[in-house]
Amino acid sequence: MTPNDSDLQNYLILFALVVVLISIIFFIISRVRKNADIRGISQTIASISMSSIKDISMLDEIDGYVMIDYCIMTPKGILVILMQNYPGNLFGGDSIDSWTQVYQHRSYQFDNPLRHRQKCLHAMQEYIPGVPVVAQVVFTNVGNFPKGKPSHVSMLNDLKDDLGDFLVGGEPADHVKTSWRKLEALKWSASAEGRAASINAP
Repeated sequence: MTPNDSDLQNYLILFALVVVLISIIFFIISRVRKNADIRGISQTIASISMSSIKDISMLDEIDGYVMIDYCIMTPKGILVILMQNYPGNLFGGDSIDSWTQVYQHRSYQFDNPLRHRQKCLHAMQEYIPGVPVVAQVVFTNVGNFPKGKPSHVSMLNDLKDDLGDFLVGGEPADHVKTSWRKLEALKWSASAEGRAASINAP
């Protein structure tokens, strides 16, 4: 091997090490940001809820089942939270089928989350009739709506202000507590079925 070949090999090794190091740094940064987002969501939910249920599946007459990220008991009723995590500038409207995300000079489309919101709201109202239910689509703070947020949409930092009086009050009424116990039983039943299926799996 000539000296030039040796130098080239050393440069290639150094280049490969730099690429690996950069990849590791980006991975660590993304994990830190993701963990910060998760902590931010948990802290916000804890600050507005008297009690909460995460990841609950409900029967829907059209699609079979809908998944709800958070159910929260408030003094006034039940709050349904549907989380979205899209960084960059976001654009959407009530009647638009696909919303737009502009991130790092590229444009992406995603389904209008208000359609899913309506299905979740209907499923919840059917399951606990007579109880006030509010459903809100909540985006993490990595994104923003430069032309204004559509109705029933909040940024995580603004959620408490957007919901206002629905979060304020004393003890929930008895029928709200009864409905909440019904939701807790639904979650417990689904969890028990999942554990049983896991145990009985071949």
